Amino acid sequence: MRKGISPVIATVLLIAISIISAIGVWYWAAQLVDKPTGVETEGQVFTVTNCEIHLGNPENATLTVRNTGGLMITDSSVSVYENGDHATDINFTKAPDGVLEPDEVALIDVEHVGEGFEEEVEYTVIDPGSPIRRFRCSTE
Repeated sequence: MRKGISPVIATVLLIAISIISAIGVWYWAAQLVDKPTGVETEGQVFTVTNCEIHLGNPENATLTVRNTGGLMITDSSVSVYENGDHATDINFTKAPDGVLEPDEVALIDVEHVGEGFEEEVEYTVIDPGSPIRRFRCSTE
């Protein structure tokens, strides 16, 4: 009499091992091709690197904005808040050529909807799907 496992059990074990191996390879390969290095696949990524309030006209300021993502920013605007109240919008169509290319820096003029921009006040950029950004202004 031969000892060993039945052919049915051996077949079930081989299929189970194959499926588990395939799942492992799938997850490993998905991590390799998930997102190309240096390219943003979601959202528009930018930073406000400077904010200068116009002398004699604190309702207006010039923002220095840098596109830090891998996508061109075009035809969009994001809201800026001061102490929870809407202060202004950054309209990217005001950038040169109406777009902000990856790694490009642009000066964008904005107008405060309230009393005006103030030094040392923290302004918050709210853009759905992107991290919250904060900046402060100074006079020219």
